Amino acid sequence: EPVAPDVDAAIRICAILRIAGVDGFSLSVLPFGLEMNDRPTYKDFSKTLFWDVDPLEVDFDRNRRWFVVRVLEYGRIEDWKSLLKLYSLEEIVRAAQSARTLEPKAFSFLCFVSGSPKESFRCFTMKP
Repeated sequence: EPVAPDVDAAIRICAILRIAGVDGFSLSVLPFGLEMNDRPTYKDFSKTLFWDVDPLEVDFDRNRRWFVVRVLEYGRIEDWKSLLKLYSLEEIVRAAQSARTLEPKAFSFLCFVSGSPKESFRCFTMKP
């Protein structure tokens, strides 16, 4: 029987290891073991994330970059946890890396949690 992911613990472990200087460690190596029917739906995210769209119309696969940026910029920690259940950390990073803009706090958070260099993000390398 799959064990429910403890995303809180995973985030804390990742942060502690990063602060301790352990390189090459990210949330992606932790065994979450999610089943497909455990995949979050719009109901698992804050209603405020959908202020300008009908949540029933959002396709989480087709609109991945838009939704990742939306959660990173406007979501709460519970939304981040649900995002990690919806996509792998690598998928989240890839989506954010291709975004033209990303709020500085969201950008810094994602670089810290994933260990991704800031230069790998389009929003960092694009000239305004």
